[in-house]
Amino acid sequence: MISERRRAAQHGYEVPLHPDFHSTTAMYEQSVERLLDQVAKAPEHVYFMIATHNAASVSHAQEQMAVRGLKADCSAVLFGQLYGMADHLSCKLAYYLTAQGGYLVYKSVPYGRLVDTLPYLQRRAVENSSMLGGTGLECRVLQSALRDRLYRKRTAI
Repeated sequence: MISERRRAAQHGYEVPLHPDFHSTTAMYEQSVERLLDQVAKAPEHVYFMIATHNAASVSHAQEQMAVRGLKADCSAVLFGQLYGMADHLSCKLAYYLTAQGGYLVYKSVPYGRLVDTLPYLQRRAVENSSMLGGTGLECRVLQSALRDRLYRKRTAI
């Protein structure tokens, strides 16, 4: 984000980024809602992935699916996170206990030469650590998810 703002200033064009986290999230969630509207109209023609590590955006998407009558196992909607990041979200989504089963979850595993993948993974790690408030939250949520799975609790995210 810093380099993109600097580049826009150097080349004299408008910064192609939202000004802050909240406006970015609002636009992301509006986009998800528009896509869910299309899935509700024609689930056999529209497929997309809700790729986020933001728990609030995941909850929002779940609520919006329910509003549109889309079940957790709707094959037109997948949730995705990077492998090793926000795994608590992936686990809760995949093992979300409903009569239909869990949500469909995809874990992305970047691969390639270290010099090519490290900058990408570093950027994701920085974004996630600031959003999650560090690894303490991740550990607490994973412990809770483990307890839920051991005792078969029905929990939402």
